[in-house]
Amino acid sequence: MFTAENLENPTGSSLQALASETKRVWKLFVEYYKQSQGLKQAEAAGSSRRANKDVKREREETCQICFVDTKIEKMFSIDVCNHRYCFSCMEQHVKDKFLQGLTAKCPHEGCNSQVTIHGCSKLFAPELAEKMRERIKEATIPVSDKFYCPIPKCSALMSKKDLQQKSGTVLRGQCVKCRRLICINCKVPWHYDMTCNEYRISNPYPEQTQNR
Repeated sequence: MFTAENLENPTGSSLQALASETKRVWKLFVEYYKQSQGLKQAEAAGSSRRANKDVKREREETCQICFVDTKIEKMFSIDVCNHRYCFSCMEQHVKDKFLQGLTAKCPHEGCNSQVTIHGCSKLFAPELAEKMRERIKEATIPVSDKFYCPIPKCSALMSKKDLQQKSGTVLRGQCVKCRRLICINCKVPWHYDMTCNEYRISNPYPEQTQNR
């Protein structure tokens, strides 16, 4: 231990002791500095991990049907209301409604937004998506206004009102899919050189006639 006397009258041994004490203090200071730096780095790493977890959590959302956390980019967003569900749950939801002969609405409680035609194309294979488009289109046309193409291999669904407006006549129209001319009044392929009355007299049972 150093005293005032040691400092006023230093000897060789006291100088060695002073140097040794200085080294000890310096070593303690270096260790303290390293420890403080280590704590800072650990805190920074912890903050970084927490930030990464928060970012990951922000990129995920819980599907309210299966309650599984799913990446937002893998969630199906309904166009109208923007409610999101995982693709597998929405695919099953829409298929169930399709099998019941219904169009799918948003599963969110109290929401009546319809799953759009565009949405169906993101959920299903092209063939099934096309059937869903037909189902959704069918649901939007009033029963009294529905018109199916009379060509057996076509049977495309159309609106009678739209068909008449596009053709400019209440009698002859053109199928939007197969492009064949049809009689809107008789609901058969267009009967050339015959009036509707003449056609009906010569074809009393049109549903049994094979139209070419």
